[in-house]
Amino acid sequence: MTTVLLIEDDPAQRAMYRDLLYYNGYDVLLAGDARTGVPLALEAHPDIIVMDVMLPGLNGLEAARQLSRHPKTTAIPIICMSGFPVSPHSASHSGARELLAKPVDPSTLIKSIWRHLGPPDRDAVPRSAH
Repeated sequence: MTTVLLIEDDPAQRAMYRDLLYYNGYDVLLAGDARTGVPLALEAHPDIIVMDVMLPGLNGLEAARQLSRHPKTTAIPIICMSGFPVSPHSASHSGARELLAKPVDPSTLIKSIWRHLGPPDRDAVPRSAH
């Protein structure tokens, strides 16, 4: 099962993206901020990380920088999302492989994940939507 770590501080958006990912065949791990998400990534080693840029405490670009430089997570693709102007150069320099403008269209997010991982294994059964 392909695992996505979703780091999003807005509960409604976190639930929406969680459901989108789950119903598209992904196992989803959730974090409400980067201070929780970074250690979770190091422990769980997800296949891909999708995270908001504007997070409380530790922002998504700094979290991407930490994860992309850590030996345990350097190979994990990171997709950042932002509703605020963020330069693609800043996102790329942080280690994010892609920057998506919020609100992210569901098909855009799924296609972005496919670009980095390929489609999920449809025969696998997701463990949880929560």
